[in-house]
Amino acid sequence: MKGLLAGLGLGLAAFLVFLIVTAPARLVVPLLPEALQVVDLEGTVWSASARGVRVNDLDLGQVDWRLHALPLAWATLSAAVALNGGQIQGQGEIRYRPGLVRLEDTTLSVNGGLLSRLVEDLGITVGGSALELDLPLLAVTPDGPVAAQGVCLWRDARLNAPAAIELGEVHGVLRQDGDTATLQIRNQKAPLGVGGEISFGPEWVYAARIQLTPGPQAPEALRENLKLLGKADRRGRVVVEDTGQIPVAELGL
Repeated sequence: MKGLLAGLGLGLAAFLVFLIVTAPARLVVPLLPEALQVVDLEGTVWSASARGVRVNDLDLGQVDWRLHALPLAWATLSAAVALNGGQIQGQGEIRYRPGLVRLEDTTLSVNGGLLSRLVEDLGITVGGSALELDLPLLAVTPDGPVAAQGVCLWRDARLNAPAAIELGEVHGVLRQDGDTATLQIRNQKAPLGVGGEISFGPEWVYAARIQLTPGPQAPEALRENLKLLGKADRRGRVVVEDTGQIPVAELGL
């Protein structure tokens, strides 16, 4: 009798595991927050593909994921994720638990349209190719960044307004120092030198200080356009500064 009950219990456990592993991904749709929209969902909870994914007005296109089981024992969601066909494309490993999002070995490409939206509060519009990011590690909380390591590249970068200025290739290095993440930037292959940094600190307060320096071969029109961004010194150099706060709390981390 005990052997029969043990066998029955083992069979039920195996059946429950089977149901969990093969549960269709569409079962999670009613649980999604209102800000997240999905047009079509295929696969299981553990491995699936979602199409027509949007977060508010951010188009993510198709999102594929493969969920890792072991981190669930520590109340952490961990998955390999790929984004295709949207305003952000790329792939990497993401870990999530309430209050913390962690990206590892992640590469992303942010298209020019979204990049313009991200900087529109500064009163400028930009053009050029997509912004490419390579992030071995990025960990953020609602209170600020806690770990950051990576590089970025913006090819054929340019400002469209308030002045048309070619920026060439803009390179960035992201590092964490204490409770502040800092992105140091510089450019090359352009008549205008760009250098400076943007820091992100506690409560997601940011401070940007970018120096724009015309080179010896910079045309007079470029020097005049620089004056639209700020007061130039005797060398024609302009420093652009801005501070503010990123509304990360609205993302519901």
